[in-house]
Amino acid sequence: RDHRLCAHVHAGEIGDAQQVWEALKILGAQRIGHGIQAARDTDLMDYLCQHAIGLDVCLTSNAKTGAWTPISDNPFGLLLQRGVPVTLNTDDPGLFQVSLNQEFQLAVRLFQLNRQDLHHLALLRIRR
Repeated sequence: RDHRLCAHVHAGEIGDAQQVWEALKILGAQRIGHGIQAARDTDLMDYLCQHAIGLDVCLTSNAKTGAWTPISDNPFGLLLQRGVPVTLNTDDPGLFQVSLNQEFQLAVRLFQLNRQDLHHLALLRIRR
């Protein structure tokens, strides 16, 4: 951070929302890799919104690793509805055999995203 680099912390893929809080409060995270456990804490979702802290959600890897199953229950839709800055990501496309296009197609099918939602997700730029 002293060199104006973003503190991007992997937290809250498994476990509980407290891991995300710790990444924010102890490590000063400005962006969270995964962070889906934040959906279990309304205060945390509000904090993420108020501070424009983005979550990098990876639907396929979350399901394949067992972090959140079934995939149709992934909290991505809830986070998006609540206004939490979320992006769709592949995690490790070679390992999980998924492309970004496939993640977007999956999100459209599971969470009834419209063209405006897709535009928002594709162009989301977190303020910093």
